[in-house]
Amino acid sequence: LTNSISSSRGSSQATFRIVSPKHGNDDKSWSRFSSMLDSVSPSEVSHETYTPEEQRNFLQRHGKFCYHTNTAVLERYDELPNDSLKEQLFKYCILYTGRANIFWDVSDVVLLQPLSEFLHLLQQNSAAIVVDTENLREEENTEQETLIHSSFLFVSSKAPPVAKSMIQLLVETSNQVLASSPLLLARQLSLYMEDDKAWAAWQ
Repeated sequence: LTNSISSSRGSSQATFRIVSPKHGNDDKSWSRFSSMLDSVSPSEVSHETYTPEEQRNFLQRHGKFCYHTNTAVLERYDELPNDSLKEQLFKYCILYTGRANIFWDVSDVVLLQPLSEFLHLLQQNSAAIVVDTENLREEENTEQETLIHSSFLFVSSKAPPVAKSMIQLLVETSNQVLASSPLLLARQLSLYMEDDKAWAAWQ
């Protein structure tokens, strides 16, 4: 994290518990996000950031709660072929444990409305899961596909075990398949959510 904002803010009992990955030094993004956090009460919104080292430490302590084998999540984290996949495993584990209910990559996702209004929409929405999406058509004559971004994910207490299913996918899928299929996780998340019908797209 940069000097713009502290690495921990608010209570672990806050209604919205945001976690963000900490990579790079995008001062502008963090400054904007810090201003948004200042507009809401710490009792409503908490925020924590994690470096890659801190993400690994979290999985070392809590990975046993995310998968049925004590050391499988940490071992898989160390084996994954790139930092993006490692971050995905951390994201789903911390959401599954309930330590956070929003994963928000501040460097990738810009909110174009007051944070308080957006959080109010989340509270009013009956969906258990809210994601950032875009519509994608790979070729002119192919069917349009909804692509789920990995930069924002809200999972409410009503959510089905989507996070657990994604952890299982990351732990049990080979590195070769994960590395050669960059849209695998987004497509699988979409399938899980379609099965449940309890989700909303933020576009």
